[in-house]
Amino acid sequence: MPVKAYNPTTPARRGMTSQDLSDITTRKPLKSLIKAKKQNAGRNNQGRITVRHRGGGVRRHYRLVNHNLPAGLTLTIEEIEYDPNRSARIARVKDQYTHMVVVTVVATVLVKHHVLLGVN
Repeated sequence: MPVKAYNPTTPARRGMTSQDLSDITTRKPLKSLIKAKKQNAGRNNQGRITVRHRGGGVRRHYRLVNHNLPAGLTLTIEEIEYDPNRSARIARVKDQYTHMVVVTVVATVLVKHHVLLGVN
């Protein structure tokens, strides 16, 4: 995950960095692998507004990442995706039974590579 540095064209841009999204291969996540994320909109556990001027906005989605895959699966990496809820990239992979799952990956993984899951 490279870091993109900006030229100091204004005082605010001096020292400004952001993520370089060049390693992302898709912009939209698969709809069956995301879930709507509940928003508070400034309300407490009783449902009353405790922080004013909050609410509305675009609906946020949570990516359903599978951390408990069984050992011995052969996975093929289909897409590398951006996840706003994590600092790591996630990969949409397909196993040998053609089930699609999402797993977190390291930055050096490429698309169409095959990964064999082991015990460790």
